Amino acid sequence: MDAALASRETDATQFVLWATALVATLPFFWTIKMMGVYSFLARQPEVLQQVVIAHRLFFVLYAMLAAALLAAALWDALFPDRQDQEILGVLPVGAKTVAAARLTAALAVAAGFLAAVATPSALMYTVNVAAGFKSQALVGSWLGTLPGHLAAMLAAGMFTFGALLALRGLAVLCVGAEAAQRAAAALQLVTMILLLQVFIFLPTVVPALMRGLADPSSALATPPLWFLGLFAAFAGPPAARVPGLAAMGALAPAVTLAVAALVYLLPARLNARRALETRTMDRGSWSAGLIAAVSRGVLQAAATRAIFAFTLASLARSRRHALIIATYLGLGVAVGGVRLVAATARERPLGLEAPADHLLALPLVLTFFLVFGLRAAFAVPTDVDANWTFRMAQPSPRRVVHAVAAVLMLGAVLPVTTAWALVTTTLWNADRAAAAAAMHLASGWALVELAVVDCRAVPFTRAHAASPNTVRISWAWFLLALHVFAFRLDDLQLAAIGSSAGTAMYVAGMIVMAAAARAYRRWRRQPWSVHFDAPIDAAAETLNLSQATG
Repeated sequence: MDAALASRETDATQFVLWATALVATLPFFWTIKMMGVYSFLARQPEVLQQVVIAHRLFFVLYAMLAAALLAAALWDALFPDRQDQEILGVLPVGAKTVAAARLTAALAVAAGFLAAVATPSALMYTVNVAAGFKSQALVGSWLGTLPGHLAAMLAAGMFTFGALLALRGLAVLCVGAEAAQRAAAALQLVTMILLLQVFIFLPTVVPALMRGLADPSSALATPPLWFLGLFAAFAGPPAARVPGLAAMGALAPAVTLAVAALVYLLPARLNARRALETRTMDRGSWSAGLIAAVSRGVLQAAATRAIFAFTLASLARSRRHALIIATYLGLGVAVGGVRLVAATARERPLGLEAPADHLLALPLVLTFFLVFGLRAAFAVPTDVDANWTFRMAQPSPRRVVHAVAAVLMLGAVLPVTTAWALVTTTLWNADRAAAAAAMHLASGWALVELAVVDCRAVPFTRAHAASPNTVRISWAWFLLALHVFAFRLDDLQLAAIGSSAGTAMYVAGMIVMAAAARAYRRWRRQPWSVHFDAPIDAAAETLNLSQATG
């Protein structure tokens, strides 16, 4: 986890605990929401059995998506790179031993993660089934619910994780490690979107899967139904006990894990030799000229241009930071999808021919998550020991802030504004499209100025130390800011887009807000210097240096 997601100076324990707790919370609250449903439906046996199957399919699908997300997060850490081979190659340890150790560690992480995700919902779901004692003849035995729930989610998750492990190994063997790594950000983006939107599209996906139970041959070709059959083998209901499903649910994880082991172990020496022979490539070399040209065109001060170019080059070269940004982008796409679905749920037409608040909110959501995704990536250093250049130069804080703001504008605001302008030009008339683009650009500028109010460091150069207290407080402010920026400004834009005067007033208001944020930043941060050391957590800690008491 340290190698894949954090910096070398960061203890990943807090990150792993909070991420696992977040993923485990969603199915847990889903089971709480279902409390009392089975007792209420006891008089409608056919409906009750269908509801039980739908609920258990949800747990299976969720476990598969959670395992896919974990595989995407660990994608870069699953195979040794050149640095690992240079360190391990001189030791009396065989390449197959190293590959077996990595595979065992990956499977242990997956098993522990899936157990932590499945156990809370399994316990609460068992309580739910036991509470509806009148319906247990239809729902199934509550004694078999707990082992069935755990077996189904663990088997579904390990099947998915093993399949992606095998895919990772085959990709490295066939196309090389460099090409396989390019899929990491895309895989994490897709899994994050699916994981967050599984609740939204559940009413569509689950009935389609349930129809497959009527055809045994179709059911045997649908992986989620295998694990539903495994669940039913422990606890019922009878409608889910299609012959062969439980056997497939138990056999499929073993087969995929065996294939993954073969893919990892057999070509271990070949992969190790390839890693050593791989020439260290400058992933950002192709963009160096473009970055230099852009910096010369938009920034005047040499120090600002240097920080701007360094930040863009670091983003282009780092897989770790690309995964962070992909995670935030996936969250943005998922939240935008929730906004659209919520609009249709209120029986509003999802028309594209005219501006609507749910349409105007989409670019705001994407820009918000991209801005803060870049900020989160900036906080994780590439190599702290290499920050001596900036320590020696001691850039002006004002130059640092201007460079960071320029990167946020170029990387988050301008791409979304350009895409939004192209989309609205094809949907609406030219006046409305221009007004929508202008208001979004002004909103993005104001957001960037607010986002750099507490900017104190050159991106990627400050040591990072995770603090649980900071995470809890930051997320509260983050959700509040998202609500205001994305789901309140869209109403203002909808009211202003009908007239040029309204558009001008909106843009002027955003400019005033940006200017106020800049003035507040200068007033609050003067005098101050650029920071390179990790922030100090003020929380008191017990060192336990002696056994003295009292």
